[in-house]
Amino acid sequence: MSSKKTAVKTTAKPAAKAPAKTAAKSTAKATTKTAAAKPAPAKEAAAPAKPVALPENEISLKEVMAPINDSEGKVKASGRWPMIIDENDRALVFLRHRDCNIINVLDAHEMEPEYLRKSLLGALRYGKPMVINIGELDDINTTVKDRLNEINKDLFQWIISKKLLEDDSSKVPYYMQLVKDGDGEEYTSASIFGFGEAFTIIFYSANAGAPNAETKGQVIVYRIQ
Repeated sequence: MSSKKTAVKTTAKPAAKAPAKTAAKSTAKATTKTAAAKPAPAKEAAAPAKPVALPENEISLKEVMAPINDSEGKVKASGRWPMIIDENDRALVFLRHRDCNIINVLDAHEMEPEYLRKSLLGALRYGKPMVINIGELDDINTTVKDRLNEINKDLFQWIISKKLLEDDSSKVPYYMQLVKDGDGEEYTSASIFGFGEAFTIIFYSANAGAPNAETKGQVIVYRIQ
């Protein structure tokens, strides 16, 4: 009995092609790595916060010394200097009879840098209130700021922030930077400035519409009724 052998044909399979998805993934990974290597765009600096206006305080003419004496500690707690507003302009007469250094913004002589400097140093040295009378103006960021900064380019900001009474990096009070060689022995050392709690700056206006928005964010208002 003869046996027939069946021949088995083997067909060679063509080489498998890499799936398209794999190639796409590789390209995506490479793109991701390239993107990661690029530095992130710099963030814009946040704008400084605008000062918040504090609620106004209503006082009578007899209470005009309240923001100066600050027996309740309200002015100190606010971190600001007071602004007294009296549209009838009676409070200024009262303040003239107190031991205050008063500067009239509308008086060209009193607004000279040297006169201003000596008035401020005198108030600091002897512990007096310094009244800056802006008259019918409603703003302290024009004439007042410009004249103070003629004495020292940072003086207005030192005053508004009360940094004037703090020490610099050398442990010397900022107000000592206002002292000049010819001012005499009474101003030569910070230790003789005995102002303590008595020194204060008061902005005064007779404008019923004062202060404007910018100034209101810098002071604590006392309006005389």
